[in-house]
Amino acid sequence: MPRQPTGEVRIYTRADGGVTYYARFRALGRRWRVKLGTDIEGWNETRAENAVGAIVDRVRRGTWTPPSASRATEHEDPTFHAFASQWFVRKSRGLSARTVEDYEWRLSNHLLPYFARHRLSELDVRAVDGYRAAKLAERDEARAAGRRALSNDSINATIGLLAQILDEAAEHKLPVERPNPAKGRRRRLKTQRGQRSFLEPDQAAALLDAAGRLDASGPLDWETVCAIRASAESNVALARRHGVSDSLVSRVRRGLVWRTPASAPARRPVVATLLLAGPRVAELCALDVADVDLEYRRLRIRDAKTAAGRRQIVVSDLLAAELAPHIARSAGAGGAAGAGAVHAVGAAAAPAAPADPARPLFANTRGERYTPSGIRTAVLAPAVALASRTTHGLPAVTPHTLRRTFISLLLAGGADVPWVMAQVGHTDPKVTLQIYAQVVQSQQRDYGARVDRMIGGAAAFGTGNGTTRAAASVAADRDAAPRPAAIPVTTAIPPASPRGDSNP
Repeated sequence: MPRQPTGEVRIYTRADGGVTYYARFRALGRRWRVKLGTDIEGWNETRAENAVGAIVDRVRRGTWTPPSASRATEHEDPTFHAFASQWFVRKSRGLSARTVEDYEWRLSNHLLPYFARHRLSELDVRAVDGYRAAKLAERDEARAAGRRALSNDSINATIGLLAQILDEAAEHKLPVERPNPAKGRRRRLKTQRGQRSFLEPDQAAALLDAAGRLDASGPLDWETVCAIRASAESNVALARRHGVSDSLVSRVRRGLVWRTPASAPARRPVVATLLLAGPRVAELCALDVADVDLEYRRLRIRDAKTAAGRRQIVVSDLLAAELAPHIARSAGAGGAAGAGAVHAVGAAAAPAAPADPARPLFANTRGERYTPSGIRTAVLAPAVALASRTTHGLPAVTPHTLRRTFISLLLAGGADVPWVMAQVGHTDPKVTLQIYAQVVQSQQRDYGARVDRMIGGAAAFGTGNGTTRAAASVAADRDAAPRPAAIPVTTAIPPASPRGDSNP
């Protein structure tokens, strides 16, 4: 038996406070939305209900015909795909490249696969809650398969972007539901903010030492690289002799890695800069040799996500001692790295010359600027793994852990909060003060031991009323995703809608 036609009145409040009435009903196997009129034109809820009833009656009799002004309908009530793509193009012109990339990820990989074919007028609280439930179901499937899944924060971020888009649609006087159905705590998943990790001074020193040991224990140096390129032996024979893989030997011979003497791994200077200057990992990757002024002890951050982020960091004596030899080694590269140049086979390192100011301060073995991912996997992860063998209680370490460590060291050393904010590019003092609170807690760990010593001393002098048993407890806990097929935000090829009643 065919489904009986039904209908309802949808009321939208425009930005000017006026009201527009629409008829929403099923006919011909799909859902339709037809504009009835506005309050200015004399429409009210009663008149709209009567009009919807008349439309449904014509649908039952088979005399209703679809409106022919499909172009006008698309203009008055576009699909989410169409409007979100226009919004993205407009918005991206005033945003940083990283923010544009993040917005495109939220749209193409999450919002559009679910909402692309929905009309803006169909985006209500029920639709948003359905999207959130779909994301949770996807997460359960990913975790069951042992894959990485979206966190609550990431899901909330996509809903937040949806709210931004719907706000602008309302400003354009399009028929979106008000208040914004994507706003409010009820639309969000609960999040729990754990304490962010930072390293104690002994842990930071152990990590720095581990990075240095890795640099010193590498299987190749420039002399060995030159010998490999000059040799007539096979890749396999050379690999056995030098204790490396034959694929690495092949890459060395083809000039894909170790293009210059400065291509040697330099993990310790990278870790030292993260620990002793506190840049964000993207800021670190963007540093050039010209951004380091060892004479006046300044490190210039030019590529930052905020105006406050563009700053000059004071270079400490220890950091200067780490960077000076690293920059001197870079001078031997002659600026050739990254341009495809390879030093002549069998040639010795070029005489020291002034480092190319435009050369990346930190480059990988291909002579190219490090990426944030490269810092995490090729620099930090091996150093953390080595340090963990000898250092107890080392927390999970990310580049941002070292940034927080820098902040904690400044605060523990007595630096005032405004100066620390200027050094690290914070605009909100709450962020700095949260780290300060962790530093205070860390410094107070031995207070219990002091009380034990005081009470124990009193008992020894006979002033106590019983035997005191001292007890010490030293336990401290510290603290990307498979997704649906991406939909480009600027195309007009919508996917199959997850809701069967959406307009085609």
